[in-house]
Order: sequence, then C-alpha cells, then structure tokens
Amino acid sequence: HWLWTIDAPDLKAKMTIDKGEEALILAYPLANLPTRPAYVHKEAGMRVHGFVELVKRGDREEIAAGQATGVLDWTRAWALRETRWRWTSLSAPAVKVTETSASGEIRSRKATMGINLSSFVYDVTAKGGNVTFSSENALWIDHSVFPLNAAAHIEVPADGPLAGPWKITLSEPGVADLRLTFKPHGLREDHTHLGLVVSDFVQPFGSFSGSISLTLSDGGRLNLAIVDAYGVCEDHRAVW
Repeated sequence: HWLWTIDAPDLKAKMTIDKGEEALILAYPLANLPTRPAYVHKEAGMRVHGFVELVKRGDREEIAAGQATGVLDWTRAWALRETRWRWTSLSAPAVKVTETSASGEIRSRKATMGINLSSFVYDVTAKGGNVTFSSENALWIDHSVFPLNAAAHIEVPADGPLAGPWKITLSEPGVADLRLTFKPHGLREDHTHLGLVVSDFVQPFGSFSGSISLTLSDGGRLNLAIVDAYGVCEDHRAVW
C-alpha cells in the first residue's frame, strides 16, 4: 500500500491507499512517432482509509475502510508541441453489479469500481482517420482491470464547464456501452498565455450517475449502476 500525508497549517491528512492487483500500464508513441514516447500508469477504485482535518474549523473526518476509493494517474511523456486532451476519472467503494452468464444465469453483488477515459492523446485511428478507441480507456471492478477498446466521447457543456451536466458516452458492440452524466460541484482552472507557451486547463470535480454494460470474453455481461460516484473531468489544451 501507499501512504499519503498532508501536514499544512490549515489542512492535515493521512491516508492509506491499498493498491489493487491490476493496473493499466501503457507505452505509447504519440502521433505514432517513436521519438515521442509516453508511459502511462493508471489505477482506479483503490480502497482508501485514514482521516482529513480542517485545522482552523476543528473538523476532522475519519474515513474507515470500505468508505472511500482513490485513483492513481501517472504519466511521463515527450509531449507533442501542441497537446489536447479530455479526461474522465471516477471511482466508488460499492456499486451494484449484475452479472449475466453466457447461459443466462443472473446474480447481483456490490463491488468497488473505477473508470479512466480519455480522448485525443492516446487515440488509435483507422486508415480513414476515424478514431476506433483510446488506448487508456479502462474499467476496474474489485481491482480487476477491463480494457475498453472503444472511443470515448466527453462532451463539455456549451456555456462553460460549470454551466450544466457533462455527457460521457462510449459504445461499441461486443465491448461495452457506457452512458454517464457528470454534475460539477466546483472546479480548478488555469489559463496561461505567454507567447510561445499556452495552457488552457479546466478540471471540474463532482458526481457521476449512469450505467455501464460490459461484454465479457466468455459471452457473459456485467451491468453496473452508477449513482453519485465522485470524480473529475478535464479539458486541456497546451502548447509547450
């Protein structure tokens, strides 16, 4: 496991993050250029326990095992001069999973869940230029990773990142069907324009609700009901 601590005048925290059995690890040539390598390590739905304390307010929140989950998002890359991406990350400690076997047997259970989706940076395109899937799209259920080989569509509200719900969809027959609505609660953002260097970054945080249907390799299917799972969306354009 990992230990994460904050010891600031106004905020103190100590969290233990229990690493799962499986991660999504990706080595990818950006724009199909071997001179532009990227290494990606992602994991979502990891169990977290510990405490968070707002010192001046005297508020301390104890987080017991099974109450919370976390994500790991780590990338090292020789990025393209101009880079753009959209990203969705969420996790939850207990979602309803309904499993239908290839023979038609049905059973339900609760499971930890995590999702990582992106557009643009790691897209794989067909000869005609159409995006077939993003290499870092994945779903975690009880720490087992299921790659989602389909294109994700992350729709930013037309009037701004806080103006309304975001729509996130992914649909590919024989792979998965994902339909989520993201309700932002707030955001952090940065807009830097320094001539040759540009960064327009928005990252709202909030809650996700919706459904996921995953096709298994044996012909079975998993259906997940997502209700108020916490996470973030991101929209970023950088010239660096």
